[in-house]
Amino acid sequence: MPTLPNEYLKLIQVFVPLFSNLVWQHAQVLLVGTILTPGQRTVAAALRIMGLNAERQFQTYHRVLNRAACKTQALLCTDLNVKPVQIVKWFVLRWQLEVTFHEVREHKVQVAQA
Repeated sequence: MPTLPNEYLKLIQVFVPLFSNLVWQHAQVLLVGTILTPGQRTVAAALRIMGLNAERQFQTYHRVLNRAACKTQALLCTDLNVKPVQIVKWFVLRWQLEVTFHEVREHKVQVAQA
């Protein structure tokens, strides 16, 4: 099964807490497959490039997108010329910013309550 270079694998680790262990296994296949897929990126294309085009539990991968705790819309980009790795990098930056905002708000609440 194809894999990504270590620098890319480190980038996708930010998503691990968003999924259960079982769902993360499927999500990782989809994420890696989507990054490696040239052209139109669909679940079928991602599975095909990962060598899973004969997967009998095809619907399981669709369920990752439909039922996962993660809001997959966060990974969408309207610019079709942007590479998937750049979208993931933007998401990681955005995630770090959101965490910072959350921590600042929590600190302000604690200070206000003191």
